[in-house]
Formats: sequence, C-alpha cells, structure tokens
Amino acid sequence: LNGNINSNNSTAKFVIDAPLIKYKKIQLENLHFEFDTKNPSQNSYLSVTNFSNKFFNGNNLNLTSVKENDTLFFRSEFQGANFSKSLFNVDFYHTNNKNGASYFGIKKSTIPIGTKSWTINPKDLVNQKISFSQNFEEVFLNSLTAFSENQSLSVSGSYLNPSVFDLKLDLKNVLIENILPIIPTFKIAGKIDLKANIVRSTLKNKLDIESNIESLNINNHYLGDLNFTSTGNTKLNTYVANLNLLKDSSRNIELKGLWQGLEDPTLNFNLDFNDFDISFLTPLGKKSLNDIRGKVGGSVTLLGSLSNIKHNGNLNLVNGGFSVPFLNLKYDIEPTNVTLEDKSFIFKSTNLVDSEEGTTALVNGNFSHTNFSNWLASLTINSNRMLLLNTIQKPESLFFGQGYLDGSVILYGPT
Repeated sequence: LNGNINSNNSTAKFVIDAPLIKYKKIQLENLHFEFDTKNPSQNSYLSVTNFSNKFFNGNNLNLTSVKENDTLFFRSEFQGANFSKSLFNVDFYHTNNKNGASYFGIKKSTIPIGTKSWTINPKDLVNQKISFSQNFEEVFLNSLTAFSENQSLSVSGSYLNPSVFDLKLDLKNVLIENILPIIPTFKIAGKIDLKANIVRSTLKNKLDIESNIESLNINNHYLGDLNFTSTGNTKLNTYVANLNLLKDSSRNIELKGLWQGLEDPTLNFNLDFNDFDISFLTPLGKKSLNDIRGKVGGSVTLLGSLSNIKHNGNLNLVNGGFSVPFLNLKYDIEPTNVTLEDKSFIFKSTNLVDSEEGTTALVNGNFSHTNFSNWLASLTINSNRMLLLNTIQKPESLFFGQGYLDGSVILYGPT
C-alpha cells in the first residue's frame, strides 16, 4: 500500500498491490488497484490476473470507474475460464435514490455464451437496470434484453416477498447447447423458443409456460421436436403440465400430469413411451460399454419431489443390445419387459445373446438409484455356455483368446 488520503479536502491517491487475497470463497491473484479522486478520466483502476468464486472463474480482469455527480460508472473486460478466446466487455453504473435503494444499470455490453457473442442492451437504453431495496430483500428488474444474430432473450420481473413476485422470460431461436451447462455424457443441441410468465400477488396468481425445442439432438442422435406447456395458479401452487416428443409425425414420448410447488416441486406425471430410440445413452457406458441400442415402449408414473423422484410402471425393450469393446463382445437383448418400482429398474429372465457364436445367458436382477444418480447394480447371470472373452493377441495384452461362462455370476455394487 502506497499513497495518501486527505480528509480535509476529501482527496485520496494510493496504490495497492497484493499477490493473493482470499475472502471466504473468493480468491484474487496478482491484484493491482489504483485510486485517484482528482483523475478526471478514471477515479479507480483494478487489474486481477485470476479470480474465482463458487459461481464463476475468470482471468485478466481490468476494471475502471469514474464518478459523475451521484453515479459511479464502471467499464470492465475479462476472460472466463471456459471462454479462453472470447472476451467479456461489461459496462454498468451504480447509484442510490433518496430512500437508499441501490440501482445497477447495464449499459451496452458483450458477453460470450458458448460459441456465440451476445450483446446486452444493444440500444443502450436507460431502463435496463436492476434495483435493490435498502435491506436487499426486494428486487426489481425493469428490463434486460440480449441478442446474438437471430437469437434473442428478454427478462423482467420483481420480488418483494414469497407472496408477491413476478417474472417474464422470452427466448427466441436460442441454441440450447450454448446456454446449458456442460454435461460430459449428454451433449444436447437444438433451438428453443420459450415464453414464461409467473405472477403471484393479491390481485393475480398465474403461471404460463410455453416452449418448443426444434430438432432436439442428444449425443449426435436426432430425437425430434419437443413441446412443453404448463399452466396453473400460483396461489394454489398447483400446475398442469403437458410434454410431447414428436419425430416423423410419431409421438415417441407423451407426458401429462400435475406438479405442485415452485421451490422443490412435487410431481405426479404419467409418462408414455412409444418406439423411443435409446441409442443416445451410449456415452453413459464410457469406455466399459458401447453401442447401447434399443427401442422402448410402455407407461410409467413419476411421483414425489423433484429431489426424491420415485417411479412405477412397465417398459418393453425391443432390438436392444450393447458392446463391451475391451473384451471384443457384442450382445443382443431379446425382447424383454422391465418393471419400474420405487427407485429400481427390475429385469426378470432377460435373455442375452452374443452376436459372434450365438451363446446365451439369462439375466435377473435390478439397477437402483438415488434420484437418477449413484446407480447400484444387483444382477445374477446364469448360463451353460456364454462367450465372455473374444480378443486376439497383442503385444500389450495381459490375456487374450476366447473364454466362456458355465455357471452363475453375481454382479453387485456401484456402476
């Protein structure tokens, strides 16, 4: 720290340098800060090589500010950790009204989202701002718009308390692969249009959601067009939902039912599958399983809170199969029924056939889960002759040749 502060004439000029600053979950590396009340172009300058918190990681931050009357204007540029080639340019201002409420206005700015650059408040309108009450319990978002080529987003709303709030959200032609978080085993693509309006007050209580995802694609598998609508009363906190997945004029998935609550919704959905292709699940097998395939039909009921979903029903699988590349095996699953009970997928007398020699095995057991994660297998495999190894000799091979199962194998544990 180097500089001086004069309280007699309210002037200050100083410099702060710090190799590392940590506060709770915030970390700043190689911080340099300059402050000068007499500098007409910028009162402060901040540079940080790397910064991180629980929401965002970035680097090469440069932030300047200048005060005009009672308003403090900021200009910033930085790079996100996941956007090494794209630069955030965010300009904003802050002021307070006579009641102590804080106003943050967003000026024309650009941010990278996915592979595209978005312009926020492209016309530099003065109404694009968010305000907080003095105790930060009330929030008002007057308007916020953003554009990227033919993609657009607008959002506005307010929150006074759990009984009085509203939100309006409008998305047009937005590429969902650019706005969803990265999921290694689920690469999702498509174009979404969405209109959502949620209001709760003494005069009006309503939820309306209408959305359509055109050309939904998961893991490079085209699934079709997905439509979702939901309406209801925010005072009663009960909503009707409908979802359809349409491909080549066929309805592969249909969902109807009710959900209650906005924070941790409780579901009561009926879900019907018709000739639904599950090939997009292949990446779930990682390096152990490959070429997961099959088509699913049947009906399932989803019950319980979103954080603790249970399911009941029956599904039928046809043209099913998978490969085990490490062992050079390819298995077909003969048509079978799968029972869904509570949190388990139960297989009874399911026949596996290897495609090399036609040997078979009978599988019984289940896969269970905790909210579709932490999967646990409990399977018994019986066979008089089942091909389990089919590899050729390589210099790095620990074992090779053909191996067969004659007897029973029990598989139990996390997958």
